[in-house]
Amino acid sequence: MDEDIFGLEAKIVRLKVDYEQYFQRILKREPIQQRKEIEHTILRYTGVPINNTSLKFKFSTSISKFTSYKQYWKRTLRMIEEGTYKRRAEGGGAVIKTPPPPSPATKPVLKATTTTAQSKGGLKNAYEKYLNSREECGESTKGVTYEKFQKSITAQQKKLGAEGKHLKVFIKDGKTKVAFASGKSKKK
Repeated sequence: MDEDIFGLEAKIVRLKVDYEQYFQRILKREPIQQRKEIEHTILRYTGVPINNTSLKFKFSTSISKFTSYKQYWKRTLRMIEEGTYKRRAEGGGAVIKTPPPPSPATKPVLKATTTTAQSKGGLKNAYEKYLNSREECGESTKGVTYEKFQKSITAQQKKLGAEGKHLKVFIKDGKTKVAFASGKSKKK
């Protein structure tokens, strides 16, 4: 049991390397067999009580690491299927169709849409941009209706005193965000 759990972390690291090589087309096949072996080891020891605290900690951190990698691999495989994943020639990793990283002088916003929240057409446009951005980021759009979006925006406007401000839908750190920004004021 000790050997399996301590060897689990090394197997996960090796599987991560294999997946990165698969995404870069160095390996021709997805490393499914290695993944199944790790899943089998995890399942074997999941219900077993572990008395050694350090071993228990090692096992739980390995499970957490493997779970996060699985989510990343699933997202990347989905992007490959959809055709939104571009392989880098060197260095590995995904290149998603986004602009280059912002300079320190600019805000860390990758994509933004500004619309007036007060007009119905503007809010509808913001809702569509919100859904599209969530899909681009791999976030669920299940249960996100226009009515719920409108209600949430109206509540935020009242809470923040943002009536008359522009609604901004943007992606930051891989997550879809909504904020209010003051528009250009016209002096009379």
